[in-house]
Order: sequence, then C-alpha cells, then structure tokens
Amino acid sequence: MGIDVGGTKILLETFDKKMGLVDRVKVSTQTKKGEKGFTDQLFSLIEKNLTDSIKTIAIGLPGIVHREKGLLVKAPHLPTKKNYPIRTLIEKRFKRAVYVDHDINAFLWAEKDRPQLKKYRNIVAVMVGTGVGGAIVCEGEMVYGASGYAGEVGHMIISQHGPLKSLEQNTSGSFMPAIAKSLKTKGKDAEDPKVKKHILEQLGIGLANLNLIFNPDVFVLGGSIYHYHLAKHKKLLEKAISSYSLDGKSPRIIEAGRNTSVARGMAMMAGKQK
Repeated sequence: MGIDVGGTKILLETFDKKMGLVDRVKVSTQTKKGEKGFTDQLFSLIEKNLTDSIKTIAIGLPGIVHREKGLLVKAPHLPTKKNYPIRTLIEKRFKRAVYVDHDINAFLWAEKDRPQLKKYRNIVAVMVGTGVGGAIVCEGEMVYGASGYAGEVGHMIISQHGPLKSLEQNTSGSFMPAIAKSLKTKGKDAEDPKVKKHILEQLGIGLANLNLIFNPDVFVLGGSIYHYHLAKHKKLLEKAISSYSLDGKSPRIIEAGRNTSVARGMAMMAGKQK
C-alpha cells in the first residue's frame, strides 16, 4: 500500500508483487479537524483498503521527514504537531511494516522508472509550484544527508539582498505578490513579463549551483509554476546552467511526468528497503 499525503488530498494505491495497480482511492485531506481528525481520517482510509495480502504500508509526506525514526518533523500544510510519530501510530494500529519518506523523494523514485530516465544514475529533481522542493539520486541511490533533509533545494540561498533570499522566495507561487512588489510591476503571476524574467533568472542560478555541486546527468523539473509557465523556456535555463558550468555544458532538462504517482514511488521504495 502506497499513500501520498498532501495538504489538499490523500491518494492511496495498492499494488501486487509486480507493482501492478490493484486499487486507487483519492480523498480530500481533513486539515480543519486538527491532528486527531487527520489521524482518524488516515486510519479510516487505511482500514477500508487493507487486506491480508498487504504486508507493508508506505507513506509519502510533505515537509520535513525523519525517515529512520518514522517522524513527520514539520509539515506546514498539515494539522500535525512537531515530531508527529506517524510510523509508530500506524504500526501499532495495523500490525504492518510501515515505511515513511518525503513525498518528492518518492516522486523522483517513481520518475526514474520512466523510459526516458531509466538510463540515468545521477538525477536532481526540482519542483516549482506553491513552494519549491527537490530530491537527489546519486549513482542510483537516494541522497538523504546527515539529518535526512538533503534535497530541500527551495531553502537554498541565492541572494543576500532584500527580503527575497531563497530559491523558493524567488520562484514559487506563494511568493508571486512579493516578487511583483520587489519588481514594482502590477502583474502578480508568472505571466507578467518582469515576473517571468525574474523567475527564470533565479531558477537558472539555482540550477547552475546544483549542477556545480552534484553534476547530474539530468534535471527533472516539474510543479505547477514550471509546467504552466516555464517549460517552454527550457533552453534559457540550459543556457544559464551552461554559462556557469566548468565545461560549458548543461545537463539535459526533462519535464516531470504529469501523472507520476508518489504513492507508487513509496511502494517501490518500501519494496527496495525489504
């Protein structure tokens, strides 16, 4: 069982041993009923779809996840307190092995199984939407870092001046009004020429830094802002990356799959752990 938990929806998918999809359920996340309401909803959803043949429950979560301890450390869009012990709660209730991880790690793990990505062993994913998230695969393995939050590229500092310092603050949907204000333009979305130019320049700098640090075979870019506003400007991003690279080249940029399933990625990762 793979579960994608988000601030607006929860997607549950079950798979057979060959990762064939058996069932799929999608519900709106009950965030207004507090931690208990959210927990009760998650329990109810699992209980309704759990069968004797399901041996592992794998949950992809937003925010900061401590994979080894099974904690949701912090999730701004969920009504859970700090260090929410999600793995322990579900293990005690359902007597199954439980695996938790960051949702974008699971997304990248599912993505790299797509035909156009299978041959690559070094991949950096950057998702530009309401916020900015990322994940890193190095030599075919997910990179977690010392504390488990490697890949949080949105928090990377790309400017010391003014109120917009991080990559997320300079490119994401949540900060469009602030970006527009800093540029003194009336448009407040990524279709405003000044805003779009700013986002492309800042994203280019962020990707150039990631290229210098990780030297990936390929970048996977996605998220609502990228898909709807930036994808057709891929060549500009590649030019920005290559202008700062040591060899004058840019890794290939591939647009993330619109239907890539975090739930599937979680099930795949849990199977690998076993």
